[in-house]
Amino acid sequence: QVGYLTNLKRLDITKVKTCDGPNLCRSIQMMTSLHRLSVTASAEEEELLLEDLVFVPPFLQKLELIGRLKRLPQWFESATNLTHLCLEFSHLQEDFLPSLQKLPSLVFLQIKKAYSGKHLKFIKGGFPKLSKLHLEELLQLDCVEIEEGSLPSLKELALIRCLALKLLPEGIEHITSLQNLQLEEMAEELVESVQIDGSENHKKVQHIHTVNLVL
Repeated sequence: QVGYLTNLKRLDITKVKTCDGPNLCRSIQMMTSLHRLSVTASAEEEELLLEDLVFVPPFLQKLELIGRLKRLPQWFESATNLTHLCLEFSHLQEDFLPSLQKLPSLVFLQIKKAYSGKHLKFIKGGFPKLSKLHLEELLQLDCVEIEEGSLPSLKELALIRCLALKLLPEGIEHITSLQNLQLEEMAEELVESVQIDGSENHKKVQHIHTVNLVL
């Protein structure tokens, strides 16, 4: 019945089960005034079934999905007003970046335990307005590639507990807007190399104003 609250601007809903997905999508479809939406599964392994949503509420700016996803629903590409996105416990197997990198308004992206792959690639022209990017607890991730011309507005990059990552993202040196790099509980090999003058990782961060190392 929550869908009848058509003037509601913010909805946070927790303990969502897989079987709730279709009904939830029908309700969200009716809530055309939503600006913020947070959906949390009943357990980390519970799947959020959100494919039945035909299109996102037109004014939606902030979206948080906490729970397993087989893939990103197609409606993500139509979220043109989305500014903040948090994906947690998604455990996506496929690269999700192609569905997000063209979002014209996205300024904040947090990916936490949301990707089980080994490689992420940010392509030229992707994420035109993204200012803050947090990659957290992506335990299989061992390579991040950033093409020149990608992430042109990025100011803050946080890499947190991505323990398989032994090198800084390839191409990070091309992000001239980057002001703050945070490395928190990363591989000891990576942290040490960032601090060694002349090392490959140290050279990559010369243009960054602040580099925070949190062990």
